[in-house]
Amino acid sequence: MTFFSMKTALHLGFPKTATTFLQNQYFSKHPDLHFLGTPFVSEKMCQLLEGDLRTKEDIFLNLDKMKSDVECEIENCFPLQKTGNIKVLSYESYSLTDSFHDTNLSRSEYLRRLKYLFP
Repeated sequence: MTFFSMKTALHLGFPKTATTFLQNQYFSKHPDLHFLGTPFVSEKMCQLLEGDLRTKEDIFLNLDKMKSDVECEIENCFPLQKTGNIKVLSYESYSLTDSFHDTNLSRSEYLRRLKYLFP
């Protein structure tokens, strides 16, 4: 199984629901998971997932290129070190409960974009 053929799980991480505990004690230690962490492990990943994904209008956003960029960044930042068959990315902002007011993007459009990047 190649890294990008692995299933991807996005943990939406609602605030005050043990997200940090899950990240530190479960996702990172479970033998069937390859925990990718949060998008802030690299400046590029942060820009892609926190900046461009949330703020760019459809006309200016090339999701195919972004998907390729995200895959490359994941490969660069997270070399496959164990045999887990599900890759997990966890971040509280995926739940759309904070700082979403800074954009005109609808929540459903944001989730559609995330789903495209992580099918």
